[in-house]
Amino acid sequence: MLANLTRRLAEQRDPTVGRAAVLAQRALDSFAITITKWSTLELAQRDIRMRRLTKQLAHVVTAALLVEDAGIQASKEGSYRCLVMAARYLRRYIYPPRDGLTMEDNYTPFESFDALIDWTPEVPAAVAEPLLASLERE
Repeated sequence: MLANLTRRLAEQRDPTVGRAAVLAQRALDSFAITITKWSTLELAQRDIRMRRLTKQLAHVVTAALLVEDAGIQASKEGSYRCLVMAARYLRRYIYPPRDGLTMEDNYTPFESFDALIDWTPEVPAAVAEPLLASLERE
């Protein structure tokens, strides 16, 4: 499954979506390391960590699929609405701010809020920029 998701992320051709794909791939790679370490634990230790592991798996898979969807939307519609949603998901569940003070970077420009909510035809790539930039700094 992780190899399949890696392949799908590598297929992203849009440069802006590619930035999110790199972030999602980093999360997949980290999860693969976690799985390797987890598999060396004794059964009781693995059982204790299973809930956290499956939750992490759900988040990395969701992030990868959201990025893939963003690439499809960008190529077919020229819109980056799905990319904004993918970046928000990455920020919330994969790369939360370490210091708790960086939440101001986790915003969508107010002028784009209606376009996101109302599904107006196009959301420009620039709307995702603050989110992607804050994720790339970490």
